Amino acid sequence: MKITCIGTGSSGNAFYVEGRKGTGIYLDAGISPKVIQRMGLPLANVSVFVTHEHGDHGGYAKRLQRDYGCQIYCSLGTAVALDLENCRLPVDLIHFDGPDVFSDDQTAAKAEEKTSGSTR
Repeated sequence: MKITCIGTGSSGNAFYVEGRKGTGIYLDAGISPKVIQRMGLPLANVSVFVTHEHGDHGGYAKRLQRDYGCQIYCSLGTAVALDLENCRLPVDLIHFDGPDVFSDDQTAAKAEEKTSGSTR
């Protein structure tokens, strides 16, 4: 396994984790795709695991999803906060931040709406 630190810190966080057979995933999406391309790392159709919704961790998730076909994996709360569509919810996180922990009905309704089209 090879782990490449693309960037870390308040300006953005992202790592690329590559297995022995060359398949890789991104951990966080806080770095611009242009920076990733300059490093020679793949972008098209790569899975991205976003740890939480702060911009320095998930700020480019929507662009990676929209422009490069990346599949985003994150918790429900992160998907709602980043306004991501068709995210996959890791099974262990499905009930971690479900709608019942949101502070208002409007946010809970938005979360329910988002997950109705999500794949598990």
